[in-house]
Amino acid sequence: MISTAVLNQRTRTAVVPHRPSSTSSTSSSTSASTSSSTKRGGHVSFAVSSSEIKSPHILYNWSGVNPIAKHSQIYYPTSKKELAQLIRSTHGRVNVVGSGLSYEKIMTTPMNDPSAILVSMKNFVGLRRMTKDTAVFGAATTIDEVIRILGTHDRMMPCSPGVIGVQTLAGSIATGTHGQGLFQSSYADIVTSLRVVLPNGDLVTVGGPNGREDLPLEAFATSIGMLGIVTEVEISHAPRRVFTCTKLTCDITEFLQMYVKWNESIEFVKVWWFPETDQVHVWLTHPADTDSPAYKAFAASDRVRPFEAEVSSSALNDTVLLYCKAMSHDTKAAHDDSSSDTSSRSPSPSPSSTSSPSPSAQTTTPPPPTDLTLPPQFRTVRRFADARDLTGYQEQILTKGIPVPQVNCEIALPLSHFTSATLALRTWSLNNKSRLHYPFIYRATGQSRAWLNPAHSGPVVYVGLLVYLAEDGSIREDGLETMREVQAILARFGGLPHWGKHFGRELYDFPNAYARWGDFAALRQRVDPRGRFLSEFLGGVFGATTERRTARREPLTARL
Repeated sequence: MISTAVLNQRTRTAVVPHRPSSTSSTSSSTSASTSSSTKRGGHVSFAVSSSEIKSPHILYNWSGVNPIAKHSQIYYPTSKKELAQLIRSTHGRVNVVGSGLSYEKIMTTPMNDPSAILVSMKNFVGLRRMTKDTAVFGAATTIDEVIRILGTHDRMMPCSPGVIGVQTLAGSIATGTHGQGLFQSSYADIVTSLRVVLPNGDLVTVGGPNGREDLPLEAFATSIGMLGIVTEVEISHAPRRVFTCTKLTCDITEFLQMYVKWNESIEFVKVWWFPETDQVHVWLTHPADTDSPAYKAFAASDRVRPFEAEVSSSALNDTVLLYCKAMSHDTKAAHDDSSSDTSSRSPSPSPSSTSSPSPSAQTTTPPPPTDLTLPPQFRTVRRFADARDLTGYQEQILTKGIPVPQVNCEIALPLSHFTSATLALRTWSLNNKSRLHYPFIYRATGQSRAWLNPAHSGPVVYVGLLVYLAEDGSIREDGLETMREVQAILARFGGLPHWGKHFGRELYDFPNAYARWGDFAALRQRVDPRGRFLSEFLGGVFGATTERRTARREPLTARL
């Protein structure tokens, strides 16, 4: 249950009639990027336009805008034996794809290389077996499906779920995907064992009582597809619980003072900082009070959706409309803001959650409309208006979908550098007004066992930013430069990128940042001496040269 001290810090809210939200509570957490771009009148052509004809012979990433491989290069094994035979009988580069959500450079297959293949794991899905403490799933089972299956047994994942439910389980652990909360870390940290086809075609168990001692689970859990292909994932599970998400709005001063304290006392904490107005929106998610009316209402319902409080806060409404206007300009999409004109006035200052009621909390600004016909990028920010507390299962509060193509970047900082790094970002924001049309996202996690997890050496706070793509596949002209500038700032504070999102590899000193980098590199060299499972992009990160890998490739001589 949330502490009384934290409850007393809540922003005072304006009471308005309850309206069931029809807005998709979507917090995007993936990337859509490419290696080249072309100018298009104030915007940059970042990807294949929706108006351009896509080749039916090419597989594109999740958003349908960036090519990954030719369909003729893709294989769909149906069993572990078939997959092992495929790996043994081919001799070129091997990449793996699940839902196609990750930063596509890590899985892009050279389309001019006849020996390169892309393995789709779409046939490796579902619950294989379950004990009272663990469950084994096929590698391509989605997070949504894992949650659903565990829920039928009144169980849940013993970690905070991330935002993306359609991501595969193996893909989520491979890239270090995470939720939020210092009392847990990432999906990889609930893994107890893996079944893996190694680069030589051997099928092995990693971790658990039957795992090979020379293949550490901590190395394989987050390995970005470089150590082989995962076929099964065994995870721990826990009794299902009901949570309450307490929402508050504060200013940046209070955010800097309270963020670490919130994380030290609340199970799951997520924050959005809007630098244009210095308002901060906070979600504090904690076990629900079983005696509360909200818990009783949820328990008495069909439980297919969270229970929404009748009291709402309009403290962020003006900021929401300001960001929607910027988003409309940047994505060249129409936004109906006729309900409130933000062009002639500045947003109200954010109230302190420890102060007496302020005018902004009692604002009479009409709430933004929740018309689902609006382009989805607007709905992702409009959900912050008229904020209401929620009570339900953790995934109903924290796990939402991906609404729109975007470039998404997320950098993990040592938690001890949170304040100084945020102040540096604020200085950048003050000098670069209107560069972002979505707030910075803050999610902290505890220490991770995985060697290549940015939290391996201790607690971190992930700082996320994104730029939405327009329908024609373009982004604002300075979009990629914004991504680079922010990464450069955070790298100075020991920042490390999320492996599954957009990042500039040249900005980071990976070998010195990861304590087990050398151990992982040695293991990778031992299990894959020819570098077949090392993509072009990751080859640049891990020091292998394209020339050496190319020289060792052999023609594709056998296919299933």
